[in-house]
Amino acid sequence: AVSPLAEPPQDHWRAELDREVRAERAERAELEARFATLRLERDREMAEIEEKIRGLDRQATRERLQRDAEHVWGGRAKENTAPKVFRLVGVSAESVRAVADQVSSEVTSVEERVSLNMWANVSLH
Repeated sequence: AVSPLAEPPQDHWRAELDREVRAERAERAELEARFATLRLERDREMAEIEEKIRGLDRQATRERLQRDAEHVWGGRAKENTAPKVFRLVGVSAESVRAVADQVSSEVTSVEERVSLNMWANVSLH
């Protein structure tokens, strides 16, 4: 005998199905939130690693330029005799070449010395 207060069987199944759907939706929302958090952490860590790589690349470039400049300008032990600063803008290539051996490594940056050396034998006509 079925009690008049008991849920009809169809309503019982519907209520059970609704609970399952709500539980699945809650689990999905939790997983999506966790996925988004992991993605943000991964992106942040990747950005940090990429910045470290760029820093190491910049450092390696500076060291390579320093070595090249030391090779070109005779190394750190040999000091140029006349520390002079020259304004090179608007000066002819011949004039620059004429004073190139007088430029001190103390007042001329490594990059500028390497650049000057690269242009030393280039015709600017």
